[in-house]
Amino acid sequence: MWWTDQHSSRHDSGKTKRRRRAGYAFGLAGLLLLLFAAGPGVTAADAGLLEEKRGALAAADAHILDTEAQIEAATEEHARRQADVAELRQQIEDARAAELQTMLELEDSRVALSQRLIALYKENHATFPVILQIMASEDALQDIVQLAPQLIRIAQDDKELIERVAALATGLALQQKELAREQQRLEHLIRLLEEAKIRLVALLEEAQAARAVLASEVELLESMRALEVKAERQRAQWRGRVSSSTWRLAQGFTFPVDGTYSFINDWGFPRDDGERSHRGTDIMAPSGTPLVACVAGVVDSIDHDQNLGGVVIWLRGDNGHRYYYAHLQSIAPGTRGGMRVLPGMLIGRVGSSGNAAGGAPHLHFQIHPGGGGPVNPFPVLNISG
Repeated sequence: MWWTDQHSSRHDSGKTKRRRRAGYAFGLAGLLLLLFAAGPGVTAADAGLLEEKRGALAAADAHILDTEAQIEAATEEHARRQADVAELRQQIEDARAAELQTMLELEDSRVALSQRLIALYKENHATFPVILQIMASEDALQDIVQLAPQLIRIAQDDKELIERVAALATGLALQQKELAREQQRLEHLIRLLEEAKIRLVALLEEAQAARAVLASEVELLESMRALEVKAERQRAQWRGRVSSSTWRLAQGFTFPVDGTYSFINDWGFPRDDGERSHRGTDIMAPSGTPLVACVAGVVDSIDHDQNLGGVVIWLRGDNGHRYYYAHLQSIAPGTRGGMRVLPGMLIGRVGSSGNAAGGAPHLHFQIHPGGGGPVNPFPVLNISG
């Protein structure tokens, strides 16, 4: 027979490194929901999911370009507004300088007016003591300006002085109001700049995050599709060279180990206790090597501490067959009983749990046609590996 005990199969991991990158660890909720929703017998190629995700990725790239264009435009606007801010700040500084100058002139004029009123009082030109009361209050400058014409005989110089004080006081009040308005305008402009910056950065980060998820999904689906294509190519080489039962079992089958591996036809080998024989195929692989769903179907059950198999997965295929994975190191994040899987989907990693503890890491793999007892999986693995 072509599957003799001496026959072995090996696989080079060099061509699969891309598929084993971090993107392969696809605990991506959105993608999993899409996969779970797929109907029985649906593959990534049949559902057009890969093309759909590629289209979504292209749209995400376009959205990012659009967002970056908006940010570029906003950056230019930001630069223009910064120039406005700088100009406004200078205007405020100029206004403050003018305000200070007005205050100095007003103080000088107030002192001069006070001295003039005192002189007039001493000359008996004004007889009302209210002048002294008004002069005693620095806040009563307007009162002095309003009452002075009534309290004294106004000479032309006196009139000009009073008018100058009144004009300076009025101008100072206007300057202070304008300064307050300009300060508010500056604060508002700065706030708008910060809000625009925060909003655009958030939009870009959101777009980049969405794009990263889509890129991971596309990479995953492309990896799954590559495994399907490889399996189909392998099967094609054996068409007409194997029994019809083996050929039927190999249809839609993807090799369960995605990495460096080797295996022989060890079905029936005696076990250490001498009471059992080997009822599967041991696929030797480095610890942690990815294990993938070999067919489309449902995860029937997961056991983390089985007596013999250790960490195990039972997969029920849409084809009616069951598949047994044993001695795993771990279950892939998000993998759980009842979830749908597609061929090539990561479900666990190679280990040496259960009664294989302390031994070489490997996957003990079984095929149960129709859900019944196991048959030798070597022919199917040899076709697909």
